[in-house]
Amino acid sequence: MSCPAISHAPTSCKDARMLATLAPDDELPLWDLCRLLDHLGRCPSCRDFADAILRITQALRADTSGSTIRVDVPGLLARTAPTSAA
Repeated sequence: MSCPAISHAPTSCKDARMLATLAPDDELPLWDLCRLLDHLGRCPSCRDFADAILRITQALRADTSGSTIRVDVPGLLARTAPTSAA
């Protein structure tokens, strides 16, 4: 694969994470894949997110038992846990 030169404003973390959710399914056009790889090369947080998405996708595809799959995603609960009302 050869990526064209990235000559636009850097991809935001929000955009990179959206692209990362599509990457495991090979749903990204070359341009978007290059944007994602460029961003992941500069952003450890998004790189960790993309790695977690890939691990989850692989675990779900590999499991044929129908049992519960536990996949730890660092920081996910901290971001999604509801706050208690005062």
